[in-house]
Amino acid sequence: MPHRFYSNRSKLKRIPVYYLLVIIGSLFPLFLASLAGYIAKTNCCTLSEAGAHPCFIDGTDIGELLSIMFGLGWMMLATIPTGICLFLVLTYYTIHDILYYKRNPDSDYDAWIKKIKTDL
Repeated sequence: MPHRFYSNRSKLKRIPVYYLLVIIGSLFPLFLASLAGYIAKTNCCTLSEAGAHPCFIDGTDIGELLSIMFGLGWMMLATIPTGICLFLVLTYYTIHDILYYKRNPDSDYDAWIKKIKTDL
């Protein structure tokens, strides 16, 4: 077994999933605030950051929940810049891995796997 595992080819297949998770994670507060606004607007309720207003849907008051969801929109001030930084770091490592496999078609890990398969 090789001494170090830097990266393997299966990691390159997971990169789109990582991009999707970064985008979803950074835009989730925007989604929550938009959803709260949509729910309040469709049910003719008042929604503001000043406090919760009564909003009855099927006999249940969800005004407090809508107020919290709408207030979580401020979390975008932290999640969007963090998402941009993660996006840039992920892009750097993606380019690094692609260039690494162009230069080294058979990494230590791939050679080790081929040796195990031929020995069986």
